[in-house]
Amino acid sequence: MEGMADADPAVAVGVISSCNARRLHSVCGFTGPIYCERDYRATLAEGPAA
Repeated sequence: MEGMADADPAVAVGVISSCNARRLHSVCGFTGPIYCERDYRATLAEGPAA
């Protein structure tokens, strides 16, 4: 198996749907985990602060 594309679609749906996308976290500024991750990755793409 190479990755998610090779996995059984039902398994992929189960994994994706079990992830918490809505619960807010104080460490993320009270945003959902998906948005926190997106913002974190955006700061990595910007590079170090000058």
